[in-house]
Amino acid sequence: MFNVLVIKFSVFAAVCLMAFSAKATVQRTYVSMAHGNDANVASNCTPILPCRTFQGALAGTTDGGEIVVLDSGGYSKVVIDRSVSIVVPDGIYGGITVTSGDGVTIATPSVKVTLKGLTINGLGGARGVVMTDGAGLNLDGVTLSNFQNGALEEGAVVISTAAKVFVKRTNVSSSLNGITVGYGASLRISDSSITDVQEGILIWGGTSGLTTVVATDTSVDCISPSCSWGFDNFASSGSAGQMYLTRISVTGCEYGIINEPAEPTSTNIMNIGSSLIVNNATGFNNTTSSTFFYSAGNNQLGGNQVDTGGVLSVLNLQ
Repeated sequence: MFNVLVIKFSVFAAVCLMAFSAKATVQRTYVSMAHGNDANVASNCTPILPCRTFQGALAGTTDGGEIVVLDSGGYSKVVIDRSVSIVVPDGIYGGITVTSGDGVTIATPSVKVTLKGLTINGLGGARGVVMTDGAGLNLDGVTLSNFQNGALEEGAVVISTAAKVFVKRTNVSSSLNGITVGYGASLRISDSSITDVQEGILIWGGTSGLTTVVATDTSVDCISPSCSWGFDNFASSGSAGQMYLTRISVTGCEYGIINEPAEPTSTNIMNIGSSLIVNNATGFNNTTSSTFFYSAGNNQLGGNQVDTGGVLSVLNLQ
């Protein structure tokens, strides 16, 4: 009788261990177009037995872990519910094609997400990367294009939560909006380009809070000098926005740099220095007396139909 009980317990323990192993997550998982299969999540999506999609690999990746692309291919849309890094190594194409909806969705409190080396192409989709909740987002070497469907708050990258966002070496093209940020978020962008867009970088969204954009060594080229804005501080009613721009360039827009709060009493701040604003309908524009537009006095404006509009203040260089 004792031996029978031992055997039964051993079988039960083995079954439980197998169930736990199947649900266990690991720090690093892998995806492959060549030989990936999402059923391999049961084997932890190893380099030998990788998963096929980002969503499949995410299920086997622990909070704070990473998903690594092994070979070139498309890896489908993903909804991210934990802190994770998705990494495409140099020399490999890792893509997401968005025929509808959003490419990368982040909507979980406190998560921090890094996307490195991804290519996200919107063929009918509204947004490339959208974050409606979370603590942080890092875009490094990401390419986004063709997000032309949607409304004011849509486009290639949309941040509608008070997250810290870092963007570098990233290119956005042929989209309604390049980057839309609001709701008290903080965006720092550098060494990036935004081309063929209606809006380059837009502050918009939320009924309270202060949204901040700090941009350096970044260029915006609008798709048309009609109904287009390079850097647009358009903080929505009840909120405020501030932009600090250094060594940026803006060309081909109706308004290169504009401070235009949705609520006239908002105290928006625009601060720009060492920048090139050329071939726009209007270079600088400050729409209301309650907002502050500061120029360091070392900017270059040329080829604009109108260089400046509204009240601007010239800062002493320090």
